[in-house]
Amino acid sequence: MRQSDTNVIVWNCEDPKGKTWELDRSMSSGGWFQIKYTGPTQESFDLCVVGQQAGGWRDFGSGSQFYLWECLPNDPTQQFRWHGRTHGGGRAIQWHEQNREFCLDAETFSNGDAVIAYGCTTQLLDHQIWAVL
Repeated sequence: MRQSDTNVIVWNCEDPKGKTWELDRSMSSGGWFQIKYTGPTQESFDLCVVGQQAGGWRDFGSGSQFYLWECLPNDPTQQFRWHGRTHGGGRAIQWHEQNREFCLDAETFSNGDAVIAYGCTTQLLDHQIWAVL
């Protein structure tokens, strides 16, 4: 079973198995990082959270779901950075896209909710606040 091209979803933190991530700056530059999945996998390569530029093989825009794909050095579809000010112990995470600004968003933070792209806002939407535990 291939795990790349698996959609990223929200799940509670009670059991950390399969929910471990690393913010990896080694394959990025300028304050950007990749979000690398560090849980169990059947792949022979590292998996990172990725979006897709609009018009790509997987059309990507507001409301599109993030997914896992092979980590690639300096791939703009895998570049993220902290966005805005700290709020409640967390911050928004911005996805790198050439002409648009999207943040990781989980509308209700309920188990199974999709992690989607949504316009970054200075209003600090609760469903766009993420933290490193």
